[in-house]
Amino acid sequence: MKVKYKYMVILGIVSALIVRLIPLRMKYMYGYDPYFHLKYILYCVEKEQWVNFFPYALGPWGMKVRLFHPLGLWATPAYLSKILPGSIDFIFKITPVIFGVLTIIFFTYALSRVYGYRTAALFSLLLAFNFGHIMRSMANYYRGDNYMLFWYSLAFFGFSLLVSPRNTLERITAYFLIFLSPALASVFWQAYYPIFVLVLANAVFLLIGAFLLSKDEVIPQALIAIGLMLPSTVLASVLGEKVGFGMLGENKGMGNYLSKKFGLEFGFLHDIFLYYLFKIILLVVLLAVIILIVSKLLRDIKTRAITLTILVIAGSLILYSKYYPIFSILLNRIFLTPPISETQRSTLRDFWIAYGPQFLLAFLYPLRFRRLNVFTLLTLGTVLVLLPMAIIWTRFLFLASVAISLMATLGLSSFKLSKRKIVASTLVVAILISSVHGTYETLNLEPEMNEYWENALVWLGRNSNINDIVLVWWDYGHWVTYYSTRAPVAQGSPSKFVARYYLELVNNRSLMNIGVDYVIVSYNLLYKFQAVVKTANVTGYRLLLLYKSKEYTFTNGDIAIVAVPTRNSWDVRIIANGIVGRPREAYVEVGDRIYKVKYNSNADLYVYVNFNYGYAVLTDSKTFNTPMVRMMATNSYPGYELVYSDGGIVKIFKFNHPNVVVKGSNGRIVLRFSAPVKAKLRLYGYLDNGTLVYKETFDVKGKDSFFIPQDLNNSVVIRYVYFGKYVFDRGLFRVDDIITKS
Repeated sequence: MKVKYKYMVILGIVSALIVRLIPLRMKYMYGYDPYFHLKYILYCVEKEQWVNFFPYALGPWGMKVRLFHPLGLWATPAYLSKILPGSIDFIFKITPVIFGVLTIIFFTYALSRVYGYRTAALFSLLLAFNFGHIMRSMANYYRGDNYMLFWYSLAFFGFSLLVSPRNTLERITAYFLIFLSPALASVFWQAYYPIFVLVLANAVFLLIGAFLLSKDEVIPQALIAIGLMLPSTVLASVLGEKVGFGMLGENKGMGNYLSKKFGLEFGFLHDIFLYYLFKIILLVVLLAVIILIVSKLLRDIKTRAITLTILVIAGSLILYSKYYPIFSILLNRIFLTPPISETQRSTLRDFWIAYGPQFLLAFLYPLRFRRLNVFTLLTLGTVLVLLPMAIIWTRFLFLASVAISLMATLGLSSFKLSKRKIVASTLVVAILISSVHGTYETLNLEPEMNEYWENALVWLGRNSNINDIVLVWWDYGHWVTYYSTRAPVAQGSPSKFVARYYLELVNNRSLMNIGVDYVIVSYNLLYKFQAVVKTANVTGYRLLLLYKSKEYTFTNGDIAIVAVPTRNSWDVRIIANGIVGRPREAYVEVGDRIYKVKYNSNADLYVYVNFNYGYAVLTDSKTFNTPMVRMMATNSYPGYELVYSDGGIVKIFKFNHPNVVVKGSNGRIVLRFSAPVKAKLRLYGYLDNGTLVYKETFDVKGKDSFFIPQDLNNSVVIRYVYFGKYVFDRGLFRVDDIITKS
């Protein structure tokens, strides 16, 4: 029987590997972030160094990468590519699978030691097909939280060694894993902090379980596990100094904002979260010592329960009075709800998509408490930390996937074996339905990146200057970095400036002030219209997207647009609730031509019909005259030149302004001015760590070119500002990128 379950464990692990490799069949990666990560890795490999000041992100300022994520996020695929066969691109795409499957292995092995191979086999099969876990541990989708869950699986495995050690070496290994795993997680993801909460919660519930169940020999072990969190936080801080701090470190934007706004301290750990967590751990250690002492004096379970209740209430009151305001600030600022899909509150539908039937099976978890042991109580730490996180943000559905599969596993495996056939049938059905659900959701994933975007961005990279800045909706900024090797204004997080620009709330001077040279509009932007309005924090804009339902008809609910060709033009009508009307203006795009039709209509309605890709847009005059819609519908906008169009998916416009072009010439760098004006040029030189080492202003009035001084070539990165009464252009570049191309 034991051998059979071992084979089932292997089946679960192999199944996990196969289903996570399914996305490799796609040409494009999923999401947006992986494109930045892969581009940065390839760039650094080409340079043969881990570049910090990266010029092709967050134009016109550039990105200091150490202020983004810790280095481990990018170094891991790069170093794996030196060990494993295949290109860096391929290894990058399968790295999530490697660590996702390792996560399953360590969790499974931990459960096998405590509950046996039957429970472990069930867990391996459930987590293998848990789509909540698949979606961030699958090929072609690279994100940092996969690493945190991997390191947590090692800590969880450490706890299993701690409660069931077979020799002294295993106990030492347990302590080592519990101490090291949270600290090492800090090397791979800037938001690694939950692992400290998880490990601490596991240790606390282990302590509680040992105390209540009179497993007094486990109490000192739980106390040591809690105490190990203290040096672990210190190690995380030390590692942060080397490879980059987490998002609340003293050199991070969020950390500095919270420190200045609310007076929070970085302390000796140089990180707000670690510093206050360190203080909390000290208090928890004190309470654990008290429990250890009390365990020597009290033997009665009822008395122990009362004493524990008093200690928990007292400790909670102390924590509340001293630290609740601080962590309330942290939670409120971190868990704000910007208009991003992964930072929205999770709905029941989200839970079903992520977990399928496992979400329902998780409610069986309390059945396990009929046969209580200290490790079952320890799992409460996992459940009570991760489930609230999954409710707060859809992004955390991934982290909570292990909690859901764990709950379902412990609940299902608690059925009595006396009804063996019923139990076996239930387990088989649960596994089959879960596998179908997970595989179905994985097969139905489609990358948003497509050939239209690839063609447009590759064209942009070939036909623009290395220092040009691109304005694009923030979702697609990473694509610009990857395919065009150009710096987008926004990427990775919402930009109010970009949203306001698309709604005609930003003037040209503001655009020149950040060095924008190209603007991209797209069909994607039209269906994200509500996100644009919400990000801009405005009201009064209306846009309805309709889709082709018949040869000349586009519909959305009860509203239809009918566009019928005439001899030299088009006849466009709007039908709403059976009433037929005309727009004031209609624009019909067919092939490479746009037809404009005007009507003498009192209705404040404007229509754009795209037959190339089967969609139409209905707006009012206010919305139609924004850059977002007018550029798409008319291929024109004052002050801009259409330079690329595929007929309705992606269109690129060049912003006409006094522009600076950076070129290499015989080992020197020359700045050429496309429209010489009465202006000055200010140059800033930086080292790779961001230290300013050069600043000088030059009079370039009427000049069409300017060779930068030789001593400035010693700088790694150069920023420039071309200005008169106001800024005409701004940008940056790495010196070696220009010199090597000259």
